[in-house]
Amino acid sequence: MLASPAAQAETRVNRSAGCGSGKRPWVQIDFDSWNVSPAARERALEDLRVSLKDVGISACFLSESPENPSLAVIRVSEPSNPVEVGSQQQVVVTVGVRDAVTSKTVSREIDLGRFPEGARELALAIAADELLRASWAEMSLTTEASAQAERAAPSEVKLAVRRVQKASTGAALALGGRAAVASYQGGQQQIGGDVLLEWKLPACFMLSWALGYRRSFPDRSPLGTVAGQVLVLEPSLGCVVWRGSSARLRFGVSSALGRVSFSGEPTVASRGTEYGAWFAYGRVELTPEIRLSKAASLPISLTVGAPFRSVTALGEGSGLTAMSGIELGASLGFKVSL
Repeated sequence: MLASPAAQAETRVNRSAGCGSGKRPWVQIDFDSWNVSPAARERALEDLRVSLKDVGISACFLSESPENPSLAVIRVSEPSNPVEVGSQQQVVVTVGVRDAVTSKTVSREIDLGRFPEGARELALAIAADELLRASWAEMSLTTEASAQAERAAPSEVKLAVRRVQKASTGAALALGGRAAVASYQGGQQQIGGDVLLEWKLPACFMLSWALGYRRSFPDRSPLGTVAGQVLVLEPSLGCVVWRGSSARLRFGVSSALGRVSFSGEPTVASRGTEYGAWFAYGRVELTPEIRLSKAASLPISLTVGAPFRSVTALGEGSGLTAMSGIELGASLGFKVSL
């Protein structure tokens, strides 16, 4: 049985009992110009409450605490006549936010006709939540007005802004590993692996640190065979120069700082030795990165380097193999954003 308008209004007030009271921040909802049933308005309100719950903010039709003003008023309105486009009916509504935190009004339109009837309330709640948080995100700008708004904003609003920033920029930290190969003009051919830690910096920049181990393929000569083992630390700084829906491209500079240990297996006429020394290389690198999911990706790096300090293994006064000259490198990795 359908309730009378008075009973519906009373139900709505009762559902809002306690909302906006006390010290908990809240936003006021005005659905009076939205041409749907009271039950649909209630469902949209509940969906918006769920959406804002993670930052500790309530959504209410009414408040029982006039001394606790709302952070914003969210108003929904729609044209009286839906628009037909081909076989699809457009149900365009306007979502407006009068934001008391940043002292401005913003709005957006959303076509609810693109959604099944049972999902329209949720779509509207998501659109209202996004618009509200986008308005608050103005506080992250480096202006005096934004700084004043941030100082006056409650902690719940600041938490919402931080989450908008994190969602828009992605996770700040990523952890992964990679397989790597390197070839040196001086003769060394190496293969190995790294563990990788990466930080996202402001703008396009990314800082990463890799710690790795390499082992060289044996170099043979009349004096015997020489092989090398390498421990290396590789810091790098890159900038994303292109970004697509499932991939991005980063250009950067890096260095390789480490220690190589050479060991020899001599022929009968010579004697074996071991030799270790420090090396340093500077590089430029190009890294295409393929996104596998929201958190996982495959970075593929190509590098060209030149030595600051090279190392040569000597035998009977002549060079047998060396980490010297131009370095060409490549790596294939897997990383997960934390």
